[in-house]
Amino acid sequence: MTFVLYWSGLVIMSSLYITIPLISTFTDIFKVTPTQAAWTSSSFSFCFAIGCLFYGPLSDRFGRKTVILSGLSIIDVVSVCYLYFVLFL
Repeated sequence: MTFVLYWSGLVIMSSLYITIPLISTFTDIFKVTPTQAAWTSSSFSFCFAIGCLFYGPLSDRFGRKTVILSGLSIIDVVSVCYLYFVLFL
């Protein structure tokens, strides 16, 4: 379990920095300016920070396991809905 949590944390934190060398690729493929392409890492950072602001107080109030399982359940439902709309609509 420790390895799974460590690996998950490592992957999530690397997402903050993995898009920095890809900015030139994003500008070429999507035909956007470098400033617009830089928003990929900035938007992830902002959303991650906002999520942490909510996670802390919620996990203190309801318990860490409850908040983690609730978050995983919500992301499962959102992912399935997203795939449904992408594949079938």
